[in-house]
Amino acid sequence: MDEMQLLRDLGNETPAPAAADLTGARAKLLAGIAEDQPAPPAARPPATRPLRRLAWTGGVAVGLAAAAAVIAVVALSPAAPIAPAPPPRHVLLVAAEVVRAQPELRPREDQFVYSKQQRPDGWYYEQWASVDGTHDGRYSMNGQEGTSPGCRGGKRAIPADEGGGAKNCIPFRVYYPDLPTKPDAVLAYLREDTRGEGTGAHSVNVEAMNLIESVLAPAARAALYETLAKIPELTVRTGTQDPSGRPAVTVSWTVGDLPLEFYLDPKTYEFLGREGSGSLVAHGIVDKVGQKP
Repeated sequence: MDEMQLLRDLGNETPAPAAADLTGARAKLLAGIAEDQPAPPAARPPATRPLRRLAWTGGVAVGLAAAAAVIAVVALSPAAPIAPAPPPRHVLLVAAEVVRAQPELRPREDQFVYSKQQRPDGWYYEQWASVDGTHDGRYSMNGQEGTSPGCRGGKRAIPADEGGGAKNCIPFRVYYPDLPTKPDAVLAYLREDTRGEGTGAHSVNVEAMNLIESVLAPAARAALYETLAKIPELTVRTGTQDPSGRPAVTVSWTVGDLPLEFYLDPKTYEFLGREGSGSLVAHGIVDKVGQKP
């Protein structure tokens, strides 16, 4: 099935959002389509009637989940070339506009982000991660529990069953209140060596995946999606499913020999999980380890 037919089918399945919610997405999408237009054909000899120029006559909002990809309707003469479908990665620009309008969740620094990931075979992983990275968290993998020591005073305690002692560390946050909200600034942030992960392409993309799984302000998540949309190797597939069979938008790209893939809810564009880690089936903010939302 070609992309245009896929978008039409998705539009028939999902109600379109209000026009006011699509203003920003429409402008960005049309700008992106204009960039991807092929060069106009050379003029024919004078004896031949010249080609009519494409005329934008309107816009049709197509429901792409709860968001929408906007397809411009053009008036074509019989000899005019057919406009190409929007590049799939433009779906992320629509996703950015949807998440930007969502309410912001601001956890306290002493709270924890609870999450549970599960695979179809029954394997699961639960985690209570410290919001600011300084408090001791906990994890449970198929019932086997362990502690995730926080980083305090530049030191992280090593569990006794791993040899004991302490090692140098930088707090690993799961909530970023000050993340940039502009794509260029987000890219600059990804290129920084924030936790000793390095600055190469591999490290940049791994850092991007870490942020996708974290709690972000809506404007910051929107900017992250806009940044990812600029990756030439990135592919976006709609009408797919996450590992648990839920409808999903699948986003993937490869860095060297490392494939990265994650899933977004096609209505809210919230994170649903990543390849290899199963589906995110529960998450929320809690006051202490062991507590569930």
